[in-house]
Amino acid sequence: MVFAFGCAPEEDAGAPSPVAPTTPPTDAPTAPPTDAPTTPPTAPPTGGPVTSCADIGARECFWNDDCAPNEACLDQAGEADDIPCCVQAARGAGALGEPCDPLTGEAQCASALCLEGPSGAFCTSACEDDAACPATLPRCLPIAFSGSDASFCLPE
Repeated sequence: MVFAFGCAPEEDAGAPSPVAPTTPPTDAPTAPPTDAPTTPPTAPPTGGPVTSCADIGARECFWNDDCAPNEACLDQAGEADDIPCCVQAARGAGALGEPCDPLTGEAQCASALCLEGPSGAFCTSACEDDAACPATLPRCLPIAFSGSDASFCLPE
């Protein structure tokens, strides 16, 4: 199904105006459907940019623990911006300290967090102290402005 958002396309000034039928076709539904979609899409709608998670009926998130077990925290704005939302999708399998691609790490890491440091990019996760962190991400600290109260393993 394709959703379209925004204004109607401009009409050609030289083309005749379409005339709306005065009676509905015999196979037209008599009332709009009452069942609303129950799951948000896993990608931005094709009709326009997503400017907030509310645009797709989803919750904002920072990492997968902010979402339901059958959801993943994934960017829904595409290359234009970062708008992470909880959407129905499989979570990545990358464990704490495993390498990840900074461009697609949210889908690779079990936490949805891929951090880039001086020695490369690695999946991170929550921690209690430095001892819980691997050598590739040795510091356990909160991530400023993340909205999360958790601390995460971070690079030097």
